[in-house]
Amino acid sequence: MDNKECRESAWFGAVAYKVIDPLEIAFRYEAFDDDIAGDQDGHLENRYSLGFIYTFYEKDSLAANLMAEYRRSDYEKTAGSVAEDSLYEVRSTRDETG
Repeated sequence: MDNKECRESAWFGAVAYKVIDPLEIAFRYEAFDDDIAGDQDGHLENRYSLGFIYTFYEKDSLAANLMAEYRRSDYEKTAGSVAEDSLYEVRSTRDETG
């Protein structure tokens, strides 16, 4: 790599849909550009996320939610490399606000 200044950029698109009153699902796509020609191990290329939020209790200013997300991240990989080129994650949380 030379000493050229790189101008990284990213963009995303997301959509959410309320299936029924307490359940909402969402999809998100993110793309990343490191502004460096060719592939380098470990540079994030794109990410896909699918998640949901389920509100199982809501009264006045008190709410309790269950949230989960599946995320796949794709990374650049140089030819012949043994580095991983994808990462799969599942996360869940419970949230209480009030």
